[in-house]
Amino acid sequence: MKGKIIKITVLVAMILIFVSALMYEVKHMPIHIKGNTGYKPVVMADGVKLSDDIFIAIDYDVCGYGPILECMPGKLIFYTNGDVILQFEGKNIYKENVKDFDKVMEQIDIEKLMTTDPESAIDALDGASWGYYFYDEEGEVVCRNVGYCPQNDAFREPCRILFRSINEDYFDSALENARRGYGRRKGIPYYKNRW
Repeated sequence: MKGKIIKITVLVAMILIFVSALMYEVKHMPIHIKGNTGYKPVVMADGVKLSDDIFIAIDYDVCGYGPILECMPGKLIFYTNGDVILQFEGKNIYKENVKDFDKVMEQIDIEKLMTTDPESAIDALDGASWGYYFYDEEGEVVCRNVGYCPQNDAFREPCRILFRSINEDYFDSALENARRGYGRRKGIPYYKNRW
């Protein structure tokens, strides 16, 4: 009898967890606004408004295979004023400003990107997951769209647009230095793969 009660309790807990996760996903789905191109704040289904300051964030220099430190990504955060900040392990490690960032924002349909299927390559064995992050007015991530080895050009093109707007060499160098410093602090040897 005691074992049966435990099984029922576990089953009920699992159902409650599933329902709450499903409700969270539904609550954070964006409302579709026809004709929304470029940067126009989108109101989320639960009344949350996207940030006027943070345009978008994207995983940076992800790697699915190689030395552990080389597989630790950074995150690029693009602000509507043109500032771009590279974070590693939650700390800001590099910043630059993109001139005429308005022109970059005009090329990216945020609402569409929030729901574009990345078309993950589920048969790939050595790839990495990466994607986009969308923030609310409080600076919290309220929506993310991430895929494993995304294959969809409609998903990948905004990344290309964003990367063309920055000086990747500086960001790469800053991330590599941060990885080396992290390795020194943690006692992890660092070497960069030269494929």
